[in-house]
Amino acid sequence: MTWNSTAEQVFGHTILLSNRIQRLTDVTVGPDLTGKQWLTLIVLRSLEQPVTSVRQVADIMGTSHQNVTKMVATLADAGWVERRRSSDRRKWELIVTPRAETWLAEHAELGESLLRELFDGLSLADLATTLATLERGVTQADEMLATRHA
Repeated sequence: MTWNSTAEQVFGHTILLSNRIQRLTDVTVGPDLTGKQWLTLIVLRSLEQPVTSVRQVADIMGTSHQNVTKMVATLADAGWVERRRSSDRRKWELIVTPRAETWLAEHAELGESLLRELFDGLSLADLATTLATLERGVTQADEMLATRHA
């Protein structure tokens, strides 16, 4: 196997795994939320309330400001997040609603059980190596994006 063919397989399998994990989280979390909505709520809840920076949320999630804005609008329409205009009229304050807090508390074990099942049979060393490789890939992708002004 050559470096190029191996790199192509890693690239392809990374995308396939990402797509499957997204489908898996959608099926696991549904019908109330999608996997991405669940992640958005978890990120929002992890930040000091009210969250005033959509950019901060987007950076944590590795996505665009526009994607987070759309996701938050969907979550707000469904009663998971409250959006209020901040004193700076250009910004929103985002607050995780009591409904979302209750749902997240009642489903706290979902994430852990999903990870245990997904990575069953992998040793801690395997996971650590995978994590280090993925972190390096994320860093390199971020550097490439910075030079491309994406």
